[in-house]
Amino acid sequence: MSEVADLMGEVADLMDEVVDLMDEVADLMGEVADLMDEVVDLMDEVVDLMDEVADLMDEVTDLMGEVADLMGEVADLMDEVADLMSEVADLMDEVADLMDEVADLTGEVADLIGEVADLIMSELDRQDFHLIVQPKAFVI
Repeated sequence: MSEVADLMGEVADLMDEVVDLMDEVADLMGEVADLMDEVVDLMDEVVDLMDEVADLMDEVTDLMGEVADLMGEVADLMDEVADLMSEVADLMDEVADLMDEVADLTGEVADLIGEVADLIMSELDRQDFHLIVQPKAFVI
């Protein structure tokens, strides 16, 4: 029986080792659970950060759309400015043409005034007309 007692003693020792190992496993499982909690917390933070990134990307997309719209408006305004500048150039050409006409007409008027003056002078010479100036009396 001593052999059975020895074997039973060995089994008891092995069972103690198994219990110790089970305690170590339980401790390790507790550490794993704690680490998993940390991983879950970190994943929550990652999800929150990804949501923020997605929101920022949406804002950037919206801003880029606004910039594109503004650039389109700028291009349209530049086209309008170009059209107006072309109109101004056309009007300046018209003004120059009118100034040329005014200069020509002014020359014609000057010629006509000269002809009228010549006619008046020749008529005066022909009639031998003399201007007589008579002083007027001033009464105070």
